[in-house]
Amino acid sequence: MTDIIIETERLYIRQITREDLPDIQKIKEENWGELQKWMSWASNDQKPFSALLKNFEDQVVPDFEKGALRLVAQHKKTDDRVMFSGLDITDQTDVYSTGYWGNLAYLGKGYATEVTKAVLKYAFNVRNAKKITIDYYEGNIASKRVIEKCDFVFVETKPKAHQSFATGEYMDVHCYSIDNANHLHDFNVKWGDKN
Repeated sequence: MTDIIIETERLYIRQITREDLPDIQKIKEENWGELQKWMSWASNDQKPFSALLKNFEDQVVPDFEKGALRLVAQHKKTDDRVMFSGLDITDQTDVYSTGYWGNLAYLGKGYATEVTKAVLKYAFNVRNAKKITIDYYEGNIASKRVIEKCDFVFVETKPKAHQSFATGEYMDVHCYSIDNANHLHDFNVKWGDKN
């Protein structure tokens, strides 16, 4: 896999590798309660390391070959893995979906917004994306704020379309999209292959 580096003021963002998996597992376990509230993939069977390894082998690597990216953002000063994001392929050409989750120690400090803006600029400028979509579940105010800060446009609400693994309740899914990164012209980001 090509080691794409996207660089922001505080972060290096790159494709997840097998070497990242132990750290991802530790961060996932520390954040499991929150992940089960908000993430569509956080079912009980996804908690063990074996599930993460299987996901990496069966989905991350093959999806990369199809054009998807699974990204980890590392802090420039601490080298900690701060956020996880990506570009998922959809059934429409050059249309991707994105999202994020993070290390508990770094939440609420603007890293989700920084990563999302970087991924948007990369997608539109390098991947020639036509559109990027993103969703959040009712009650996840922090994700709503990130989406608004990145200027995504509201598309629709799907009533009671997601069941929380934490509570079992059904939540509304709020869907957004964006078709350019022109509004991010002042956001400083660069990219290239790691040498």
